[in-house]
Amino acid sequence: MKKKVKRGIAINKTSIWLISLLTYFVACDKQNLLTESKQIPVQFMAYSADETYTRVTGSKWDNGDEIGLFAVKADQELKSENIVEDNTNMAYKTSGNGRFFPSDNNNMYYPTDGSAMDIIGYYPYSSSVSNYEYPIDIEAQTEVLYSNNLKGISEKNSSNNVLYFKRVLSKVVVNISPKESDKSIAGITSTILGANTKGTLALADGKLSVDTDSKKDFIVESTGTDTQKQIIAFLLPTETEGEVKIRFSFPNGKTYTWAVPHALSVGKEYSYNIKLDGLGSIEVVESSYMEIPIYKGGVEAPNSKLAMHMVTNKSWLNSSYTTNGTDANRNFTVLFDTKNRIPYWVAYPMHPVYFGSASRTNAWGYDPKIAENLQPNLTKSWTAGDLDRGHVLASSDRNSSREINRTTFYYTNMVPQNNKMNSGRWNDLEIEVRQWANDVTKYDTLYVVTGAVLPKAPKEITYTTDNDGIPSAVPEYMYKALLKKHKQSGEYTSIVFKMTNDASAVRTAMSVAELEEETGFTFFNSLPQAQAAEVKQNKNASPHWN
Repeated sequence: MKKKVKRGIAINKTSIWLISLLTYFVACDKQNLLTESKQIPVQFMAYSADETYTRVTGSKWDNGDEIGLFAVKADQELKSENIVEDNTNMAYKTSGNGRFFPSDNNNMYYPTDGSAMDIIGYYPYSSSVSNYEYPIDIEAQTEVLYSNNLKGISEKNSSNNVLYFKRVLSKVVVNISPKESDKSIAGITSTILGANTKGTLALADGKLSVDTDSKKDFIVESTGTDTQKQIIAFLLPTETEGEVKIRFSFPNGKTYTWAVPHALSVGKEYSYNIKLDGLGSIEVVESSYMEIPIYKGGVEAPNSKLAMHMVTNKSWLNSSYTTNGTDANRNFTVLFDTKNRIPYWVAYPMHPVYFGSASRTNAWGYDPKIAENLQPNLTKSWTAGDLDRGHVLASSDRNSSREINRTTFYYTNMVPQNNKMNSGRWNDLEIEVRQWANDVTKYDTLYVVTGAVLPKAPKEITYTTDNDGIPSAVPEYMYKALLKKHKQSGEYTSIVFKMTNDASAVRTAMSVAELEEETGFTFFNSLPQAQAAEVKQNKNASPHWN
């Protein structure tokens, strides 16, 4: 009888050692997997900080847009020793919905030790970034954006990682049309002349440096039809007005060169409508800014000259406040009636950035943008004793600096105004408007058009004379058309206050729609069409204008 052998595995010391070693490696590998699984990838949403900082295609990102990201130890400078876990110049891409994911599946993770980090971002992504500096060449005509708002994030507060991008370059939009509606501007080319083309964006702090030896001419592509074209130019900022010039060239060889009448600031957008006749003649009609009215049918108002006054130096403004990209670019725009020698209206944004403690300059003088012989001489007041040199844009509406206050004393900003009205109820209304403009916690920029309306037939116009004995018309009444947007709801509200230009100074409220019917001007033309009709019907002071 054979002895039965019990089948099994013979275990010796060597086997035990091998099993132990295998168990160790498996355990270590499992621990590594657990460690990896604990790492939380950072997810991002990205928006523009304000609707005025949108890209060429609008406020949405395009499919395939790619940003570059850096993770830095919280509150530390962007340099190599402060980079978190090699998260340097990470490429993230979107499908167009504002959510960004790693372009190469190389995720950015939160530090496993729970420490916080700051995120710095830029657009468009470039693999050639070195020394944390982003090279800019505006001949590519690409929008450049920068973000450094996302600070102190960690896995403990990982639910709201929103990158807010702001424009780095200046943006100039020019809408071009022929002077005569039946003419064509087919084949026109637009060339930027002698602009600085190269610069560097310091990613550590978002500061832009300009290579002043990189000046060059280059063509900007236009879009549109044979009767309406648009160019959009992204340009490096400038120090003085007139540095940037655009040459419009027609196929027949005729050209016209136009100088942008202001310095270009970082992140700001400027817009102009220009009419050309193909013979080298140009006319800057108006900007598409919210507050600038348009005369009926889109034609020029009779006997009118338009002058847009820009803020040419940041020192003019109150540095304690910031406003959006387009509003603090400009001071005011006047449409001057050269026949009656008073303004049709003066249009301007109101915001605390324009307010301060600078004293009144009394710097009476001619408007440099309109021929002097078309303006009244108001070195002293009007010859009629009961009439003041009434400011249309008030001196106190522009007192952030003495430089900007001087501009309110241009003669194109004056009307013959009853002195009791001017120092009484009209002054009270101006104070109210400034109070509304100061309410920046609830409302965005306040848009104002202040105008003069003459008597209509069969009433006769009354005239007074300037210091040269030349007549100017006396308005029957003055008005202030107002528009503002509620920050939370996004709703616009408007109203008009009119006041008789006499000692009684009777004040009444009316709607913008009624004022349009009376004056022939369309106000706040950039309002969204779906809202404009309803917004312009309001003449109730409550609740927004109490």
